Amino acid sequence: IAEGGEVAGGASENAVAELSTPPAGEAGQTAERSKKALLELCPLGKERKVTFQNALEFAHLVESFRLNECNAQIDAMKRGMAPLVPTRLLPMFTWQELENLVCGVADVDVEFLHSRTKYVGGVKMTDSHIKFFWEVLVNDFTPEDRTQFLRFVWGRERMSTAEEGNTFIIGPHLRARDSGDPDKWLPVAHTCFFSLDLPPYTSRDVMKERLQFAITNCSVIDGDQTAESASNMNMSLALS
Repeated sequence: IAEGGEVAGGASENAVAELSTPPAGEAGQTAERSKKALLELCPLGKERKVTFQNALEFAHLVESFRLNECNAQIDAMKRGMAPLVPTRLLPMFTWQELENLVCGVADVDVEFLHSRTKYVGGVKMTDSHIKFFWEVLVNDFTPEDRTQFLRFVWGRERMSTAEEGNTFIIGPHLRARDSGDPDKWLPVAHTCFFSLDLPPYTSRDVMKERLQFAITNCSVIDGDQTAESASNMNMSLALS
């Protein structure tokens, strides 16, 4: 129950709900909680009709309810963050900046990923298939595709922009390289090491097709270190 503009009675235990503003004279002074239950905003709120005379008071009550409804959840988040970041420093950031620091950037920053990439096993940045790879990531993939790609190679959907750590490794796909027909092989990801065994595909179109198939059909890491994983390592596809 909200009294005098202050929310009480445990209203903050629910997530943010859709605001249902009753037409004047047709409903009581209530608000719909996230579980679709009506909450009285003042004593006997269901019986107190909204009129033009008390509409401003009703608006203030609804505003206070909405602003305080998630207090319990926000307090829990603050308690969790406080051991790492003094809460008095949080006002230094906008909510967007804080979200990026805590959760990472929603779209993959390909330029940053490129700067954090290490090539191993004889793979070079100047190799034609490496150029195809970055062209596909930048020009052919949507933000959703790039998120799926990050999940495929790292098991997570967002990437930190911190300058330290998070080195992406691209190495050779030995079976594809030695087969004489690399285009029929799929890339292999090692999520624990943020690394990718990339076949030396012969064209950008093949690179796009094989990557798209891999990130769409291999979105979980439950097959690691299993017979299924060993089978996937040997998987190849007929050219379409």
